[in-house]
Amino acid sequence: MAGEFELFMNENKEFRFLLRSDTGRVIVTSLCYKTKTDCLDGIEWFREKACSTGKNYTNGWVYEIIKDKEKEYLFLLKTEKGKIIAKSGSYWTKTGCKNGIASVKKNTPAAKIIDMTIS
Repeated sequence: MAGEFELFMNENKEFRFLLRSDTGRVIVTSLCYKTKTDCLDGIEWFREKACSTGKNYTNGWVYEIIKDKEKEYLFLLKTEKGKIIAKSGSYWTKTGCKNGIASVKKNTPAAKIIDMTIS
């Protein structure tokens, strides 16, 4: 199974996407978009940029590993201006978090888009 983007509408009628790994685990969830078109554009922009980033700003992106209030690791994908574009779920270890970043790079290029807003 290849990775998948899921496009959905939240309870506030805003659009978001998430990226699932080839095993079905949610790797990242996006911020909110006002329109479906903006969200689809966000997926394509994410696809273009997310695979080429590293520890330093490259192509306007950076992965930042942090600890949340429960002391678990997560990563943020940020623009060079510091805006958070997407965030991961929690990982127990920093190594697990780094593996999550590797999973983004592995699953993003061929991930198909599943539109959950269509009934």
